[in-house]
Amino acid sequence: MVMMNSNKDSKTVDMVRFAERLNGFSSATEVTTGATVADLKSVQIPARTAWVLELKK
Repeated sequence: MVMMNSNKDSKTVDMVRFAERLNGFSSATEVTTGATVADLKSVQIPARTAWVLELKK
């Protein structure tokens, strides 16, 4: 999954709108940094950042 925030401020994304795609996944790893996203219910994306998330079951 790819997410992008082109704003000057960090943003929290409510992941409910992606529920169909995220069904069965509980966490993710950001591919370029190796950071773990432990909860996929809402995600805070830093300002002017693009994330490539590898979804984990």
